[in-house]
Amino acid sequence: MIEFDLQERSTTTERPYVLSNMVTSMDGAVSVDGLSGGLGGPADFKVFMALRSLVDVIIVGAGTARAEQYKAPRPGAQAQRNRRNRGQSDRPLIVVVTASGRISPELPLFADPTYRPLVVAGADADSDALESLTSVADVARVATPVVTPMAVLDILWDRGHRVALLEGGPSLNGAFVESDCIDEWNLTLSPHLVAGASSRAAHGGAPSLRGFDLVHVWTADQLLFIQWRRRR
Repeated sequence: MIEFDLQERSTTTERPYVLSNMVTSMDGAVSVDGLSGGLGGPADFKVFMALRSLVDVIIVGAGTARAEQYKAPRPGAQAQRNRRNRGQSDRPLIVVVTASGRISPELPLFADPTYRPLVVAGADADSDALESLTSVADVARVATPVVTPMAVLDILWDRGHRVALLEGGPSLNGAFVESDCIDEWNLTLSPHLVAGASSRAAHGGAPSLRGFDLVHVWTADQLLFIQWRRRR
């Protein structure tokens, strides 16, 4: 179902290639009662796992990591072999973006002693809160109060990471759209109407038009999967 070629997704811009993965309802909602799980299904989970298994890093906002109770990724044995054959680590690195630094070290993401996520924090982040994370995560601080997409990508590039998966939330996605740092947009369209006050897949920042080319469309379990790549 998922086509992925590292050569095809290489970048010459001295930043990692960024692909996103989001699920929305037919009317654009990204969550029901604050969570995205009710919108997906088994086929969507397969896409989610396939994309995660192929990238060097997973970028997520602190709010999404809290709400969705992120855990350390656990690719299957075959996925790990494939990763090693591509020269990647057995598991993708999860990168949590936070301006404030106020993330509890008790989150499930930090529960695996064999796995250390990376927390990228703003210049004004709470130093005591960041210090409490150092036993369970690596911490990097940027030079500005707001953690910009390029600041995150510069850190990842310097650490040798070349392909990144952006998992939101919507505000972080919006920042990446505004900065024109999304190279590929993968969207699962759920067969539900939600209405309510749920956010859309990307919001915030200055409105802009970013042109993409349609690459793949496929369907399973009443879900519609769409893949676009940035038109350069």
